[in-house]
Amino acid sequence: MLEFILLEAFLPYERTHAISERLDRILQIRAYPPHQEMDWEFELDFRQHPSHRIAVYLITAVLATGNAFLIAKVWKAQKLLAAGPR
Repeated sequence: MLEFILLEAFLPYERTHAISERLDRILQIRAYPPHQEMDWEFELDFRQHPSHRIAVYLITAVLATGNAFLIAKVWKAQKLLAAGPR
């Protein structure tokens, strides 16, 4: 679920807003936004400063890559443990 939320940052604004609304309905989370147009504020900042969007994408990519790397390491370790001693 966390990885899905991280990768959601790569989608356009309209898609992420729709996904967030559906997740809120599924998880029945009571929304308490600190600012009614917070998503739009971020989108405006990203449009005015493309470097901010690039930075967010890079951070998201590093986190997703790190997550995949850790999953691969755990999977490999689990296979070694399942194979038993040689």
